[in-house]
Amino acid sequence: MKIFILAASLILSVNFAYAGPAAIKTLKDEADKKVNAAVTIIKKDCGNKELNVKIDWNRWEKSKIKEENTKNMGHVGGLAAKILENMSESCSDKNKKTEIAKIVKVNFSGKKKKIDYDQAAFEVKGKTLHVKLNVDAVGTWKNKETLDKVW
Repeated sequence: MKIFILAASLILSVNFAYAGPAAIKTLKDEADKKVNAAVTIIKKDCGNKELNVKIDWNRWEKSKIKEENTKNMGHVGGLAAKILENMSESCSDKNKKTEIAKIVKVNFSGKKKKIDYDQAAFEVKGKTLHVKLNVDAVGTWKNKETLDKVW
């Protein structure tokens, strides 16, 4: 029985690594659900009247390590939602809330290289927050600390 379970889990993990278009669409849809839930919280906590969030899937779909990234796509939504939740938490500070409320767009994309692999990079340009995730979509508690510095 243990061999059967091991074999089944190996087959499932291999199939997931080579996910087809339907499985990839499911991962993207799940990511969108997580992000949309977090956007609702930010609008309530920070007073943003408009907030559009976009995940640029290029980095994960066209990477040289596509097989690895296909399974990592499942982590993107959770990490993006966590970063948005960090924004919402920052709104407890009146000055940060004022700045966050000005944001109307958040763009998530992937870094080209695995440098500072566990940390996202943040930059505000006008009313847009640009967030660069690593290709593994690995999160860290340091993201909130780094994000708070842009406000």
